Amino acid sequence: MSHRLEIVFFDLRDNNEENNEENNDENDEQDENKSGIFNKENSLSYKIIEHFLKHNIIIDLEKEECGQFYIYSFIYQIQKGIAKQCKFYLFNGLCEEAFNIDSNGIFIFCDLNNEKTKELFEKVIEYNKKLCPPDIKLFIVGIISSKNINNSIKIDITELIKEEEIDYKYKEINLNDNQNNNNNDENNINNEKNNIILDNKDDNNIKNEDNNKEKENNQNEIIIINEEEIKIEENENDNLLNEIKDEIYEKFDELIVKSLLNIYQYQKKKKINLDTDQLEDDYKNQSHSRCLLF
Repeated sequence: MSHRLEIVFFDLRDNNEENNEENNDENDEQDENKSGIFNKENSLSYKIIEHFLKHNIIIDLEKEECGQFYIYSFIYQIQKGIAKQCKFYLFNGLCEEAFNIDSNGIFIFCDLNNEKTKELFEKVIEYNKKLCPPDIKLFIVGIISSKNINNSIKIDITELIKEEEIDYKYKEINLNDNQNNNNNDENNINNEKNNIILDNKDDNNIKNEDNNKEKENNQNEIIIINEEEIKIEENENDNLLNEIKDEIYEKFDELIVKSLLNIYQYQKKKKINLDTDQLEDDYKNQSHSRCLLF
């Protein structure tokens, strides 16, 4: 087995570079201890890689933790009868070091509902042009994670990259696709809350219709419940990581498999072209004589 397949993974949602710069101004000593720690519990990219390794046939898996990133080394069957040595580098957010690794491809997870994604992705393009070979592959996954229907923020990654001479593949995945089964339960809970509020209002009005204080208490009670609902809605995206079902992870698995196959096919084609060019050069450099065969 030759030509190892190596991919660098990072999630722009886990961006550590920007946070480190801000924190270093406040407390340098504390941040030196924290900046390199990989927060795997809240990292979607970590969960995706772990799911891929667990649910695919992997041989000789070795995992190494290097503070800011993980290294996974293993053997994987790319095609029937063809196994390749593979290596994944999983970084804790965007950093320049990730682009300095001599890899075959870069796998990027982007939060399409976050305004900061545009700025971070422009930095990705900058690093790519400055540090990477021109034939490196970019595999970009746009992630839709917001449950807010009225959320108008949706970054167009293809618009940001269309003017660049970059070999890339792009795919979008909606994490909310696995929430449909829970919609009925959530609606029932909300209806029960509304019924409780209405019942409380009716009871209080019957007891004392002219009592302004009780009316104010009822209004306050409704406001408090609404505030709790708002807090729940704000935390929905954070809890979404723990609610993702296998069907969604399987979509990520499929994209990783396709990226490995894409790199392998490119390497194979590149090797054939190099071998052909070498044969042509050797032929030109040789002295030829005519032979007659009888």
